Amino acid sequence: MAVTPNFAQELGAIDFDRVIGGPLIAAIDAHNLAQVTVAEFIQEVGFTSGGGGGGGDVRMVTFQYQKQVTNPDGTTETKTFTFEVPFLLLLNLPYFEVDSVDIALNVELTSVQTRSTTTKLGVDSSLAVKHGWLFGKVDFKVNVSYQRTTKTGSRVERKYAYQVRVHAGATEPPEGVNKLIDALTALAVEKQAA
Repeated sequence: MAVTPNFAQELGAIDFDRVIGGPLIAAIDAHNLAQVTVAEFIQEVGFTSGGGGGGGDVRMVTFQYQKQVTNPDGTTETKTFTFEVPFLLLLNLPYFEVDSVDIALNVELTSVQTRSTTTKLGVDSSLAVKHGWLFGKVDFKVNVSYQRTTKTGSRVERKYAYQVRVHAGATEPPEGVNKLIDALTALAVEKQAA
């Protein structure tokens, strides 16, 4: 007798905590890693080494150019100026956040029951005749065999389709970074070269 599959038990055997939670945890880890990477980038690129593993001076970039200046007596002359700006202000900080995680799990369970019957009929016969003057002898042999085999089985087919889509988009930097950018902007100065 074939065993009827228990589809509820089959579905209950799927570890939904891992199937659904795994991609969500991976997205959170990726988001956190991206935030730490930007913080490390700001420290390494925006500041000179402080020697003790932190701090340091703001890394500055100096531009030199010439421009026409009007003197108090009304005459104009070309003078050389420098403009010093924090290097970090010249870069676009890549702030991203995971804004959606789509998980699609399709499970298809199919139960197939099979029954096959084979029948085999075998007939084997032989005839032997002996002649004599008055008597004769006939030997006739017949062998008959009959075999019937029945096979019954069942099988459950499992098909899983699993798809995870993660979408990340650019976002505004945190408030602390905005304050840092404001402080660095105040450091940008134009000076007349000596």
